Amino acid sequence: TTHGGYQYAALLVKASYKPPGTMDTLPKVVGDVLALDIIPSITITRVPNILPGPAEMGEITGTVRVVGNVEEYKVVIFAFGDAWYVQPFTAAPYTDIDEEGNWETNTHGGSQYAALLVKPSYEPPNTTGVLPKVDGKKVLAIAKAKPKKE
Repeated sequence: TTHGGYQYAALLVKASYKPPGTMDTLPKVVGDVLALDIIPSITITRVPNILPGPAEMGEITGTVRVVGNVEEYKVVIFAFGDAWYVQPFTAAPYTDIDEEGNWETNTHGGSQYAALLVKPSYEPPNTTGVLPKVDGKKVLAIAKAKPKKE
């Protein structure tokens, strides 16, 4: 997952490995680094500031980081009103991810939004009281965001 825009990875290293304080890029699997596993993540970069409900729609955007080809993943959006509602429509719940890991779609208004990074085998409910948990098989990462108050 991400926190504050950071990406997390798991490294298997020798005891002699000395990690730097921060890294702009992940280390290569050579020398003291024996294995590297990037943890899939999703970030919401923009949400609409519209009232919850079906009356208006606005754009929601974000980014993902995945292992392998982005075509193997989808994004599912939920907007919260009195429950979580799949977006933008129940008949079209999946959002594609471009080659750079960016995604965008329209959504109805919500007091909060959730973006799920999923495998295409995930079948989202039309509405739910509780968002699904990350299971590492179908739901790989979740991000939430609230509209900014104007």
